[in-house]
Amino acid sequence: MKQAFASLAISAIIMCCGAAQAQEVPKEIDWLSGDAFLARCGDVGGAFCIGYVTGLMDEAVNVRTIYQVLGEKVPTLWCIPRGVTSNDTTQAVIKYLVAHPDQRALAAASTAEVALKAAYPCSVLRLQSAR
Repeated sequence: MKQAFASLAISAIIMCCGAAQAQEVPKEIDWLSGDAFLARCGDVGGAFCIGYVTGLMDEAVNVRTIYQVLGEKVPTLWCIPRGVTSNDTTQAVIKYLVAHPDQRALAAASTAEVALKAAYPCSVLRLQSAR
């Protein structure tokens, strides 16, 4: 029974991944630069931008959790205080990219991580919670 379930699961993964590889991925999804992010988001954001930053943050938390489960240490890049919204974090990324044109050619995901670290450093959060 377990072998049948394992075979079924492996087949589903192969079918899923094979279908995903067969589809052509638009270039802007393949690698999004800070310039491309700003071009799509402007200075107001929008659903794509909020989704992008929120997805990036979710994945960072996911990776950190996986490493913690495995007993490995991973540095915390940013600490988002309670009450900060997805729109707030997206605006922090937009503001950073506008202020740092020299970094716009880099990957938007990497630059967004730097922007979040600049906007929400962990040392500030620790000081606030100690009060």
